[in-house]
Amino acid sequence: MSEDTDRLREALTAALPFLEAAAEPDVIYGVPCGGDPRNFTPDPECSTEAERAAHAADCAAWERGEQTRIAPVHVPLDMERSLAGQLKGALSSQLRRDADGYVTGGHVTRSGYGLGTSVFVDEEAARALAMSAMMRPCSFL
Repeated sequence: MSEDTDRLREALTAALPFLEAAAEPDVIYGVPCGGDPRNFTPDPECSTEAERAAHAADCAAWERGEQTRIAPVHVPLDMERSLAGQLKGALSSQLRRDADGYVTGGHVTRSGYGLGTSVFVDEEAARALAMSAMMRPCSFL
């Protein structure tokens, strides 16, 4: 092997752990960040039936090649229910208070799918890692 090939082999070998780490999926919990809804999974404890149904419909649409957009939902507060429960998972809220500071009404803004997990994959890193796997049988690696 030539000296250049040896240096290339050393560089690729040194870069491989970084590439493997970059190709690992990142999982976060919270509201969906947009894009492909199939990369999000609603949490059954922090999403409603309607939010899960909207998510399933958007996933099916995406499968058909229709790009969907998650629309935030503005929900008026029900003053007969627990305020804390209604604010859980809200993107924002606007509360009306009386002179004594007690909440008398308002609304919350929720994501269209509730809370859940999103998976992010660095597609370029995944492709490069796949290419490196194909190259490993080569004599210079």
